[in-house]
Amino acid sequence: NYIEKQRVMTSNVRTSYLNLALQGYALELAQKSLELASENEATAARKRELGLVTEVDLAETKIATLRQRIRIFELERELQAEKRLFAHETGYDEQLSFAIPESFRLFVTDFNSKRPMAPIGGTLLSGLLENLDHAIAIEKEQVIVAEAIRKPKVNLVGSIYQDQVDVMDSSQTQDRTNLVLGVQVQWDIFDGHESEGRKSEALSRKRRFEMQREYEKQLLILRRDRLRYDLETRADLVKSRQELATVSQEKFEKSRIEFDQNRITAEDFFAYRLDLDQSRLDLMNAVVNYLGLLGEYLVLHGEDP
Repeated sequence: NYIEKQRVMTSNVRTSYLNLALQGYALELAQKSLELASENEATAARKRELGLVTEVDLAETKIATLRQRIRIFELERELQAEKRLFAHETGYDEQLSFAIPESFRLFVTDFNSKRPMAPIGGTLLSGLLENLDHAIAIEKEQVIVAEAIRKPKVNLVGSIYQDQVDVMDSSQTQDRTNLVLGVQVQWDIFDGHESEGRKSEALSRKRRFEMQREYEKQLLILRRDRLRYDLETRADLVKSRQELATVSQEKFEKSRIEFDQNRITAEDFFAYRLDLDQSRLDLMNAVVNYLGLLGEYLVLHGEDP
């Protein structure tokens, strides 16, 4: 029905918007990493002048900077294409930044305590089930009609007419109104099995619709259970991604100290930064995927996503 389609569309638009925001977040991380790559290149150039690093070490920092610029170019191109597609599909032409607000970043950080929970129980709603219920109701009426064909049809008939009668002890006449009532009964004893055929066909269609409805209902139950299970596993995944992001942050901070002490190369130091970026992006992606699944689950329960 219309409301169900509207909820599905709302969920899809929100998921598309979050995916665009996720791409914007990937671009944001890449741009910050480019700043670090440029700093490493400048530092390596100074150290080369002092003879502290080799030409190969300097070349590695330049390669890292160029690779990061190429990655940013690809991310920007993909993001612009997805933005145009989003505007075309939604009809929303105004400029959108798709920037992730600070409140959502805090939500990702405190996801385990603030995550929206999926409702338990409730009625499963589906436009297909409603259509099948309507079809079953129609066939029930067809059965009643078919059974009524063989039953006697009783009609009350009547008529009213006026005449004149002689008045006793008088030569005058008097107008008289007459009401005649009767009962007309029609009973088709044999109709060539037409009524039985119509009833049998209606019962057959009704049974087929009922079986289809039960099948579709079981599919919805299985889908609901699968979504609920996936939501719990996705929540566990978010927790693991949070732990990985924390460890990556610690490793990056330690690598900075080691880099300043010339214990690791600029290439290794930048690799730790890229690992940190990926862990942050994976965490954000895990939360977005959870919210997308939750939207599907809420639509299945007839709730606004």
